[in-house]
Amino acid sequence: MATSITITSLGQVYKYGGLEGFIAFTLITLALVLIVDKKWNSIDALLSKGYVSPILILCIVSLLICLFIALFPSANAGEYGGGSDADDALKIGAEAILSLSNPYHLQTYLGLPITPGLGAILLSIPFYLLGNVSYQNFFWLLILILLIYKYFKNFNTTLILCVFVYVINPLSLVQIITGVDHLTNGIYVFIPLLIFITLFHKKSQNKTLLFISAVMLGISISSRINFLFMIPILFAHIYHSSNYKQALKWTSVSTCTVLLLALPLYLNDPSSFTPVKNAAGRIGHNSEILQISTIFVTLIAVITTGIVCLKRYNQTKTSIFFNFALVQIISISTTVFTRASLSRNIEATDLITFDYGAFTIPFFAFVFITKISANDDVLEHQSLRKT
Repeated sequence: MATSITITSLGQVYKYGGLEGFIAFTLITLALVLIVDKKWNSIDALLSKGYVSPILILCIVSLLICLFIALFPSANAGEYGGGSDADDALKIGAEAILSLSNPYHLQTYLGLPITPGLGAILLSIPFYLLGNVSYQNFFWLLILILLIYKYFKNFNTTLILCVFVYVINPLSLVQIITGVDHLTNGIYVFIPLLIFITLFHKKSQNKTLLFISAVMLGISISSRINFLFMIPILFAHIYHSSNYKQALKWTSVSTCTVLLLALPLYLNDPSSFTPVKNAAGRIGHNSEILQISTIFVTLIAVITTGIVCLKRYNQTKTSIFFNFALVQIISISTTVFTRASLSRNIEATDLITFDYGAFTIPFFAFVFITKISANDDVLEHQSLRKT
């Protein structure tokens, strides 16, 4: 958990605190994670007195809302950290979809292309209609809190998740203030995955709910191209815990959903399909897909995915969450060092690429709180047997 927080926040901490600030932040984060890990029983007992955890959760949510209200206008205007056009991309994309036009023919106010996938644009439309696509950050935060509480039936573990995902993670705070959706994107991929995995491992499966959650997972996967690695990892998890037919059936539902959303826009104008071109541009010097740098990073991601798909890495119900997050972190790190190798220098702007690690934060946090809340019910819930 400490590693995931420090890696994902590396760009932001280094940007404002330099190397010394990053070292201090890493040590403090490591200490906090170790304390929670080793002293969880004592912390759990302390938080169980009265309504401490629900009150603190409410305080965290209220604080995040206040920070957004107070700082978003200035941060979005570029007064803090240069601002971001991430919310503008979703806004323009939503407008384009509602007017039945191709969003990838348009640009943000910074002159940059619209890069989120159609899944991200579709999920942002309700909040665009409410007046600000950044409102989705709080909607999905509340859904995450409710889901984690329902899963663990414990406000204390829910509080710890909120603390590690939002309070002590500078990247999360920056994205809340600036309206960036990367963390939220990770959350709304995590949520249908958790629902699907929970439903799948029940003795009595509800096929209708499984189908709906698989479709929702497909929609969320289509939000960013990097989430495509979820499909083989999900296939491996289902295969090792059940059988080949089940794995093929359920991953086909999500895959078909992704194709139904992505293919029409891609076939409409392949040259302007920026979700793919942007990914290539993040890695190499241009947006061409077939260049040495993109091939190298893709190869590393594919090899890592292949390794985590082995049975030995799919022994528990949380394995899939850790495996997916690990593939993302390794891919992002490889991207940073590949760009540094090409330019023969690592600059602060290259380290900002670690901001994309926000996608993995809810996955790592869930694995961590599952570990520390290892009561008999959770342990029994996690055991997988090949049927």
